[in-house]
Amino acid sequence: MSREFSKHVTLSGTNGSINSLAFSPDNKRLASGGDDERVRIWSLNTSSCEHELAATHRYAEEHYGWGQITSLLWVNPEAGVNPVLFVGTGRGTVILFEQTGNTISRMPKQVISVFKFNDSVECSACSQDRFAFASHSGHIKLFRLSNGQLESLWEINTALPTLLTGLTFYGRSKLFAAWLDTGRLCSLRDTDGAEEWSKHLNGAIGHASFTRNRKKIAAYNVNTGHFDVYSLPDASFVSELRVSHLTTLVKESVFVDLEGRQIACGGDDGHVYIFDTDNGDLVQKLVHQPASAVQAIAASGGGNPMIASADDTSGIIVVWSSKPVAKPLQKPSENPEDTWRSSKYPTVLELILFMLMCIQATLIFYLFEERLMNVAGTMRHSLSSAFANVTRR
Repeated sequence: MSREFSKHVTLSGTNGSINSLAFSPDNKRLASGGDDERVRIWSLNTSSCEHELAATHRYAEEHYGWGQITSLLWVNPEAGVNPVLFVGTGRGTVILFEQTGNTISRMPKQVISVFKFNDSVECSACSQDRFAFASHSGHIKLFRLSNGQLESLWEINTALPTLLTGLTFYGRSKLFAAWLDTGRLCSLRDTDGAEEWSKHLNGAIGHASFTRNRKKIAAYNVNTGHFDVYSLPDASFVSELRVSHLTTLVKESVFVDLEGRQIACGGDDGHVYIFDTDNGDLVQKLVHQPASAVQAIAASGGGNPMIASADDTSGIIVVWSSKPVAKPLQKPSENPEDTWRSSKYPTVLELILFMLMCIQATLIFYLFEERLMNVAGTMRHSLSSAFANVTRR
């Protein structure tokens, strides 16, 4: 059954670009992090910021700070344990926060240098008590959470620096990893990180998202500027999802439901695109913020999923709620490739009309100037004649 989305709430108060979003396990809150080196916890009931998390002098972070917030993961690690928020930073550290009711507090040994200084944490994944993190330079580390602390299990250091753009656990003993430069999707054993198989997708992978049942992957194809959907575990091509791509900025996607029937994708024209993943049809287009690039997107769990979108400039977050619809949604009439024509970029016809108006305005000004000079000449002649007559008298 398809779902139709509508605007639920708009959250403002962030400075600049927002890079990552994450819903709380109970779907009552939303975490956001960006270039201002802060994590904000938003209440979806009151539309207010409940907590603002930042580096403090207590933890020897004052000199360098956290750097950009690059990754957020908010999960229930296991039964009987409070939800944990993992904050990945541009400094290569992961900070752990524990949620107890309405309180968010740091956990013991809460700041962990997972990677080298300034090797940013690009993506993260969890499976019960196991947590995987990938760095900008292509390193992967696997940890186990025990008594509130992360214990290192293994790590992979790639021979050549290559950015990891997607990471998820699959089944009981596998880990999928996606690389930007090579466009490669790999299956790794989670026991030791050994590679079982790999496959090159249709282009460089700017971002990869997975369904919660791990049966589909959506890869942002840097070569085409669109999203490609593949089935797992064989990574066979399913459909292409076409969004506006006026810039080279990498966009994110997130599957809406457990099976991945619908997916939300960011566009650089200020819209969020909702697609049917089986046939690639665009079924809904949501206005996030005009003249912005939607670069961060997240979805909640549960029976009535929500999605959240954020962009690269305004600091605005929009949360969208959904309702089921009995019949398939109709396609928006506008071609996503041409959305820019009605937004911030003029058409060729508009440019021609503008040029004609400029030419017309120039001619009018020229004629007006010539007429004005003639009038001025006539007035000077009249005044000169009058002055001469007065002098003779």
